[in-house]
Amino acid sequence: ARKTLSDTELSHVAVIYALVHDFAKAIELYSQLITSTPQDAAIWNRRATCRMLTGDYTQAIDDLDNAIRLNTDSSYYLLNRSKAFMKLHQYKNAGQDLAKGIRFAAEQAKMGDIFMEFGQ
Repeated sequence: ARKTLSDTELSHVAVIYALVHDFAKAIELYSQLITSTPQDAAIWNRRATCRMLTGDYTQAIDDLDNAIRLNTDSSYYLLNRSKAFMKLHQYKNAGQDLAKGIRFAAEQAKMGDIFMEFGQ
C-alpha cells in the first residue's frame, strides 16, 4: 500500500517538481495542498509562480489575489503579481502593485533596522 504524504512532505515534493521544471506536476500538488490548507498564502504564491513559469498569467493573478488577501502586508506577493500584470500588458495594475510592494518592503526594512538598534 502506498503511504499518504503529509502536507509538509507534499509541499517538499511539489518544490522538487518545480525545481526540475515539471510545473504541471507541481501545480497539481499545490492544488492538493490548497484544498487541505486554503489559508496558507505561501502555497497560493508557489502555485502562482509555477503558473507564471508556464505562461498562465491570468490564473497566476487569481492565485496571487488569494495570497494577498490572506497576507495583506507581503511585498513579495505584490511584486509577483506586478510581474504577472506586466506580462499581460496591464501596466496600471502592475504599477500600483509595484509601488505598494516597494513601499511595504521599505517599511519592513525600516522596522528591521529599528529592531537591530534595540537589539544592541
